[in-house]
Amino acid sequence: KGKTTPRRRLTFPHRDGLCPDIACEVTCLKSVEDTLAHAAGIINSNGVIIHCSGQCAALVNGDPQSVAGLRLEDILDPVPEEEFPCLVVGEYRPKACATLLWKTRAPKIQRWLKLTLREINEIGHSCGCFSFDITDVTAVVHKYNRFCADHGRLESMHEASQDGLVVHVGEEIVDVNPAFERMFGYSLEEAIGMSILALVAPESVPSVLSHVAEKSNDLYEGIGRRKDGSTFILQVNAREHKFRGRYVRVASVMDITAFREAEQKLVEAYRTIEADRTALQEKNAALREVLHQIDHSKQAIRQQIQGNIDRVALPTLHTLRQRLADSDQVLADLVEKCLADVSAPFINTVEQKFASLTSRELNICNMIRNDMSSKEIAKTLNTSEQTVIKQRKSIRRKMGIAKENINLAVYLKSLV
Repeated sequence: KGKTTPRRRLTFPHRDGLCPDIACEVTCLKSVEDTLAHAAGIINSNGVIIHCSGQCAALVNGDPQSVAGLRLEDILDPVPEEEFPCLVVGEYRPKACATLLWKTRAPKIQRWLKLTLREINEIGHSCGCFSFDITDVTAVVHKYNRFCADHGRLESMHEASQDGLVVHVGEEIVDVNPAFERMFGYSLEEAIGMSILALVAPESVPSVLSHVAEKSNDLYEGIGRRKDGSTFILQVNAREHKFRGRYVRVASVMDITAFREAEQKLVEAYRTIEADRTALQEKNAALREVLHQIDHSKQAIRQQIQGNIDRVALPTLHTLRQRLADSDQVLADLVEKCLADVSAPFINTVEQKFASLTSRELNICNMIRNDMSSKEIAKTLNTSEQTVIKQRKSIRRKMGIAKENINLAVYLKSLV
């Protein structure tokens, strides 16, 4: 019946030779296949399609007449059930069908299909044929693949995380990562089944129990306890997570001992800086007071000197003027101006600011400041006027005012 018979003879004329149950199945299928939301059909014990609905043929871009007589392997690619065992667990698997999962060969949009088979019986005996339904599980496969990818990514992050990760149900630990093993000293085998309370010092137990009972997502700190009994400061960030139908609590644990120690040192350093700044402010206040007293003393000395000049030196100079000739009155004027400037030491200021000036140049600067001309200066110093002019140029050069538009007398008066 099914060796080299043409496809049309296998599909339609051969129906008369089918057993009543199979014919009934075909008749029933044909009567409702236009209203079915899924693909359906009949295959024999060799996996040859005896009849199929229009939806089934459309999955492989064919029609019922062209698909009938073909094997499933001719139009679909088998998918090992090991790839998606959750999709076929508990399903009926006859020997006529190699697998319950298949995928189409469409070049652009590939679909994953699942077969649900039911054996057709004739008066209690198997006819060797099976009716089938085809369900499109493409969305489920994609979701499963995404889940596997996400699970693999999460597992790699779980393994690579530098923070300790603890998964627990209630108080019982069900999983930890390598960072936890390094942090607490317990191996994975030792940690599973332990109580999370064994990981903290007694003073931190109430805080841990409170956060677990309240399912709190708040960040909190405590004192961790390692396998060897040593303690450290830990920071915990925990969240509730639904995994395989039950809720677990995933806690990320970080050793912040070094951070807290550095923070304490920073606080102590800040306190030291504050103390030093306070002491420095006090010293500055004392220094300002000393400087104020020095300025006050200088002012008193200046006033005393000026008083002595006014009471003693100037009357004596006035008497001396009466005895000097008219030509020597210029010297008397210079002496009087110098006495008036004793309390404001022009020479000392210029000498400190321009150390390269000679004593003669300093004396000339004082005379220029007192509005004496080069001729008057030359006569006073008993030298030539040209010599004084050269010395004035030297003074301008050393003071950095070689430009002619700057008046030397005005510049010298501005120094004090």
